[in-house]
Amino acid sequence: MPDPTPEQIRASLADCNLRRHAWRCFQESTRRNALRIARITDRKDTPMTQQTAALPVDPARLADLLLAPGADSNTLYRQLAGQVGPRPARQALAGAHSIAAERLWAETA
Repeated sequence: MPDPTPEQIRASLADCNLRRHAWRCFQESTRRNALRIARITDRKDTPMTQQTAALPVDPARLADLLLAPGADSNTLYRQLAGQVGPRPARQALAGAHSIAAERLWAETA
């Protein structure tokens, strides 16, 4: 097999650098999303039960909707945001997701 040309070496290095950059961007966006979700769901000064009790929407009912076949969290969020506003909708869905996860965990245990 012949030695690679300088152009092939540069192209290979550029491809590796591009992949490395894409991976770092993915990791950073995942970290930012995780931090944003943590800010919504984990308020250190207020327990989650007190947060969800003040919401205009029942997170337990939303959890039922999320666990229904064919449920779409994004569509549910858009409907809720139109009714109660974006921040209460995010908080209610965060509570609903944790309730739904607990229910699924209990079913598998």
